Amino acid sequence: MTIEQMTKLSEATEIAAANNDIETLKKIYKIVQNETVQNESNPEGSEWFFALITSNQSVAIGFQ
Repeated sequence: MTIEQMTKLSEATEIAAANNDIETLKKIYKIVQNETVQNESNPEGSEWFFALITSNQSVAIGFQ
């Protein structure tokens, strides 16, 4: 994932988290998860995503 792509996803995540838009967060998480699996050398993994959402939101998107 390029820096530009990560920046756009981060911005979208912040907006979705602020609006508690769980469906959008699920879609973003799938993108992040797929990127992490495909690019094993990605040191950030999905950690940045979870830093932007609440624990209740992480449970709502199905991460446990």
